[in-house]
Amino acid sequence: MALRLSAFILSCLLVSAQEIRVVESEKEIVIFRGNTDILTYHKTEVPPPEGAKETYRRSGFIHPLKSPQGGIVTGIHPSDHLHHLGLWHAWVKTKHGKDQPDFWNLGKESGRVRFLKLHKRNATGFTVEQEQVAFKGGEREETIILKEALSISVKATKEENFIDYHLTQKNVSNERLDLPVYRYGGPLVEFEEQQLPHLCWKKARRQSRHSCRLVCYFWADQQRRCHCHDDGASKKL
Repeated sequence: MALRLSAFILSCLLVSAQEIRVVESEKEIVIFRGNTDILTYHKTEVPPPEGAKETYRRSGFIHPLKSPQGGIVTGIHPSDHLHHLGLWHAWVKTKHGKDQPDFWNLGKESGRVRFLKLHKRNATGFTVEQEQVAFKGGEREETIILKEALSISVKATKEENFIDYHLTQKNVSNERLDLPVYRYGGPLVEFEEQQLPHLCWKKARRQSRHSCRLVCYFWADQQRRCHCHDDGASKKL
Protein backbone atom coordinates (compact mmCIF):
# COMPACT_ATOMS: atom_id res chain seq x y z
CA MET A 1 0.00 0.00 0.00
CA ALA A 2 1.47 3.36 -0.98
CA LEU A 3 0.43 6.96 -0.30
CA ARG A 4 1.94 10.00 -1.92
CA LEU A 5 1.70 13.63 -0.82
CA SER A 6 3.31 16.42 -2.80
CA ALA A 7 3.27 19.84 -1.19
CA PHE A 8 4.63 23.23 -2.19
CA ILE A 9 5.49 25.80 0.43
CA LEU A 10 4.54 29.29 -0.01
CA SER A 11 7.19 31.07 -10.12
CA CYS A 12 10.40 30.64 -11.87
CA LEU A 13 13.29 28.48 -12.70
CA LEU A 14 14.23 25.44 -10.63
CA VAL A 15 17.04 25.98 -8.17
CA SER A 16 19.97 23.78 -9.12
CA ALA A 17 20.24 20.45 -7.35
CA GLN A 18 23.63 21.54 -6.02
CA GLU A 19 21.90 24.09 -3.79
CA ILE A 20 19.87 21.36 -2.07
CA ARG A 21 21.83 19.26 0.42
CA VAL A 22 21.03 16.66 3.07
CA VAL A 23 22.83 16.56 6.43
CA GLU A 24 22.40 13.70 8.92
CA SER A 25 23.26 13.73 12.62
CA GLU A 26 22.62 11.29 15.44
CA LYS A 27 19.21 12.84 16.19
CA GLU A 28 17.88 14.19 12.89
CA ILE A 29 18.09 14.57 9.13
CA VAL A 30 18.01 18.11 7.79
CA ILE A 31 17.50 19.21 4.17
CA PHE A 32 19.03 22.59 3.34
CA ARG A 33 18.44 25.04 0.51
CA GLY A 34 21.72 26.90 0.43
CA ASN A 35 22.29 27.91 4.06
CA THR A 36 18.59 27.76 4.99
CA ASP A 37 17.10 24.56 6.38
CA ILE A 38 13.91 23.49 4.55
CA LEU A 39 12.85 20.67 6.83
CA THR A 40 14.03 18.59 9.77
CA TYR A 41 13.13 14.90 10.18
CA HIS A 42 13.43 13.52 13.73
CA LYS A 43 15.15 10.16 14.20
CA THR A 44 15.03 10.28 17.99
CA GLU A 45 11.99 10.86 20.18
CA VAL A 46 11.13 14.50 20.85
CA PRO A 47 9.81 15.01 24.40
CA PRO A 48 6.41 16.64 25.05
CA PRO A 49 6.04 19.97 26.88
CA GLU A 50 6.85 20.06 30.57
CA GLY A 51 4.11 18.45 32.65
CA ALA A 52 2.68 16.35 29.81
CA LYS A 53 2.60 12.54 29.85
CA GLU A 54 5.72 10.88 28.49
CA THR A 55 3.53 8.87 26.12
CA TYR A 56 3.45 11.96 23.88
CA ARG A 57 7.12 11.47 22.99
CA ARG A 58 7.53 10.60 19.31
CA SER A 59 10.06 10.15 16.53
CA GLY A 60 9.47 9.79 12.79
CA PHE A 61 8.04 13.21 11.86
CA ILE A 62 9.07 16.50 10.21
CA HIS A 63 9.34 19.79 12.09
CA PRO A 64 10.07 22.52 11.38
CA LEU A 65 9.00 22.74 7.76
CA LYS A 66 9.98 26.16 6.40
CA SER A 67 9.14 28.54 3.58
CA PRO A 68 11.83 29.66 1.09
CA GLN A 69 12.22 32.84 3.17
CA GLY A 70 12.90 30.78 6.30
CA GLY A 71 9.52 31.24 7.99
CA ILE A 72 8.34 28.29 10.08
CA VAL A 73 5.20 26.71 8.61
CA THR A 74 4.57 23.77 10.95
CA GLY A 75 3.72 23.64 14.66
CA ILE A 76 4.23 21.01 17.32
CA HIS A 77 2.45 19.85 20.49
CA PRO A 78 -0.51 22.30 20.52
CA SER A 79 -1.96 22.32 24.03
CA ASP A 80 -5.27 20.76 22.98
CA HIS A 81 -3.73 18.19 20.61
CA LEU A 82 -0.37 17.15 22.04
CA HIS A 83 -0.11 14.28 19.57
CA HIS A 84 0.06 16.66 16.57
CA LEU A 85 3.67 17.00 15.40
CA GLY A 86 4.48 19.04 12.30
CA LEU A 87 4.17 16.92 9.14
CA TRP A 88 3.44 13.32 10.17
CA HIS A 89 1.18 10.33 9.57
CA ALA A 90 -0.56 7.49 11.40
CA TRP A 91 -3.73 5.39 11.22
CA VAL A 92 -6.53 6.07 13.68
CA LYS A 93 -9.37 3.55 13.41
CA THR A 94 -8.04 0.03 12.87
CA LYS A 95 -8.84 -3.60 13.70
CA HIS A 96 -6.12 -6.17 14.29
CA GLY A 97 -7.35 -9.51 15.63
CA LYS A 98 -9.22 -8.78 18.87
CA ASP A 99 -7.61 -5.35 19.26
CA GLN A 100 -8.28 -1.92 17.79
CA PRO A 101 -4.91 -0.16 17.95
CA ASP A 102 -4.89 3.60 17.45
CA PHE A 103 -1.49 4.69 16.11
CA TRP A 104 -2.57 8.36 15.92
CA ASN A 105 -3.80 9.30 19.41
CA LEU A 106 -0.72 8.70 21.54
CA GLY A 107 -2.63 9.43 24.74
CA LYS A 108 -4.57 6.17 24.34
CA GLU A 109 -1.30 4.24 24.59
CA SER A 110 -2.52 1.56 22.19
CA GLY A 111 -0.13 2.27 19.31
CA ARG A 112 2.53 4.59 17.92
CA VAL A 113 4.81 5.28 14.95
CA ARG A 114 8.58 5.30 15.35
CA PHE A 115 11.79 5.70 13.33
CA LEU A 116 13.79 2.52 12.79
CA LYS A 117 16.76 3.33 10.53
CA LEU A 118 18.01 5.33 7.58
CA HIS A 119 17.76 3.30 4.39
CA LYS A 120 19.40 5.65 1.90
CA ARG A 121 20.29 9.27 1.31
CA ASN A 122 21.02 11.26 -1.82
CA ALA A 123 21.64 14.88 -2.82
CA THR A 124 17.99 15.99 -2.54
CA GLY A 125 16.35 13.63 -0.04
CA PHE A 126 16.33 10.41 1.93
CA THR A 127 14.42 7.22 2.67
CA VAL A 128 13.88 5.95 6.21
CA GLU A 129 12.33 2.81 7.63
CA GLN A 130 9.62 3.26 10.26
CA GLU A 131 7.28 1.01 12.26
CA GLN A 132 3.66 1.31 13.37
CA VAL A 133 3.59 -0.58 16.66
CA ALA A 134 0.56 -1.78 18.66
CA PHE A 135 0.34 -2.68 22.35
CA LYS A 136 -2.02 -5.63 22.35
CA GLY A 137 -4.14 -7.47 24.89
CA GLY A 138 -4.36 -7.07 28.63
CA GLU A 139 -0.59 -7.38 28.94
CA ARG A 140 -0.03 -4.69 26.29
CA GLU A 141 2.35 -6.86 24.30
CA GLU A 142 4.40 -4.78 21.86
CA THR A 143 3.63 -5.96 18.32
CA ILE A 144 5.04 -4.52 15.11
CA ILE A 145 2.10 -4.29 12.69
CA LEU A 146 3.39 -2.19 9.80
CA LYS A 147 6.85 -1.73 8.38
CA GLU A 148 7.04 1.34 6.20
CA ALA A 149 9.43 3.15 3.88
CA LEU A 150 9.09 6.94 3.96
CA SER A 151 10.87 8.80 1.17
CA ILE A 152 11.28 12.58 1.34
CA SER A 153 12.68 14.58 -1.57
CA VAL A 154 12.87 18.30 -2.27
CA LYS A 155 12.82 20.47 -5.36
CA ALA A 156 12.82 24.24 -5.32
CA THR A 157 12.17 27.25 -7.51
CA LYS A 158 13.18 30.82 -6.78
CA GLU A 159 10.00 31.30 -4.74
CA GLU A 160 8.75 27.81 -3.75
CA ASN A 161 9.83 24.61 -2.07
CA PHE A 162 8.30 21.34 -3.30
CA ILE A 163 8.27 18.46 -0.82
CA ASP A 164 7.54 14.95 -2.09
CA TYR A 165 6.30 12.67 0.74
CA HIS A 166 6.06 9.07 -0.45
CA LEU A 167 5.02 6.30 1.94
CA THR A 168 4.90 2.53 1.35
CA GLN A 169 3.56 0.23 4.08
CA LYS A 170 3.58 -3.54 4.58
CA ASN A 171 1.74 -5.57 7.21
CA VAL A 172 4.44 -7.78 8.78
CA SER A 173 2.26 -9.26 11.55
CA ASN A 174 0.56 -12.65 11.45
CA GLU A 175 -2.94 -11.13 11.43
CA ARG A 176 -4.91 -8.99 9.02
CA LEU A 177 -5.01 -5.22 9.65
CA ASP A 178 -8.33 -3.62 8.71
CA LEU A 179 -8.72 0.14 8.14
CA PRO A 180 -12.46 0.88 8.42
CA VAL A 181 -13.80 4.04 6.82
CA TYR A 182 -13.17 6.91 9.22
CA ARG A 183 -13.28 10.69 9.03
CA TYR A 184 -9.50 11.20 9.29
CA GLY A 185 -6.19 9.40 9.29
CA GLY A 186 -2.97 9.13 7.26
CA PRO A 187 -0.70 12.16 6.65
CA LEU A 188 -1.39 15.44 8.46
CA VAL A 189 0.10 18.93 8.67
CA GLU A 190 -0.12 20.86 11.95
CA PHE A 191 0.41 24.52 11.08
CA GLU A 192 2.42 26.88 13.23
CA GLU A 193 0.15 29.12 15.32
CA GLN A 194 1.22 32.40 13.74
CA GLN A 195 0.24 31.04 10.32
CA LEU A 196 -3.34 30.35 11.40
CA PRO A 197 -4.87 33.82 10.80
CA HIS A 198 -3.75 33.53 7.17
CA LEU A 199 -5.04 29.97 6.74
CA CYS A 200 -8.33 29.85 8.64
CA TRP A 201 -11.67 30.10 6.92
CA LYS A 202 -13.54 33.34 7.53
CA LYS A 203 -16.67 31.47 8.58
CA ALA A 204 -15.00 30.02 11.70
CA ARG A 205 -17.26 31.09 14.55
CA ARG A 206 -14.63 31.54 17.25
CA GLN A 207 -11.15 33.04 17.33
CA SER A 208 -9.70 30.38 19.60
CA ARG A 209 -6.73 28.36 18.41
CA HIS A 210 -8.88 25.23 18.45
CA SER A 211 -11.42 26.71 16.05
CA CYS A 212 -8.70 27.99 13.77
CA ARG A 213 -6.60 24.86 13.40
CA LEU A 214 -6.46 23.94 9.74
CA VAL A 215 -5.17 20.43 9.09
CA CYS A 216 -4.87 18.29 6.00
CA TYR A 217 -6.18 14.76 6.28
CA PHE A 218 -6.36 11.80 3.93
CA TRP A 219 -9.81 10.19 4.20
CA ALA A 220 -10.26 6.43 3.88
CA ASP A 221 -11.47 7.07 0.33
CA GLN A 222 -8.05 8.72 -0.27
CA GLN A 223 -9.59 12.09 -1.13
CA ARG A 224 -7.44 14.97 0.07
CA ARG A 225 -9.40 17.41 2.23
CA CYS A 226 -8.88 20.24 4.66
CA HIS A 227 -10.87 20.11 7.88
CA CYS A 228 -11.73 22.99 10.24
CA HIS A 229 -12.42 21.74 13.79
CA ASP A 230 -14.83 24.58 14.52
CA ASP A 231 -17.74 23.55 12.35
CA GLY A 232 -16.73 20.17 11.02
CA ALA A 233 -16.77 21.44 7.44
CA SER A 234 -14.38 19.90 4.97
CA LYS A 235 -12.96 20.99 1.69
CA LYS A 236 -11.34 18.92 -1.02
CA LEU A 237 -7.86 20.14 -1.97
